[in-house]
Amino acid sequence: MQDMIATIASYPAVVELGLVAMGLLIGAGALTAWQRLHAWRQQRYAEWDPY
Repeated sequence: MQDMIATIASYPAVVELGLVAMGLLIGAGALTAWQRLHAWRQQRYAEWDPY
């Protein structure tokens, strides 16, 4: 495990790629969560608001 980390750390491009991939995953997850929350809130409002 330790030498694997050392090998990855010796390639800066690989580290940057990993960080970018992690950022994209977090961003996509946050976006999906926000969209689901928004849809849920709209559904709630539609149930309670008769107009």
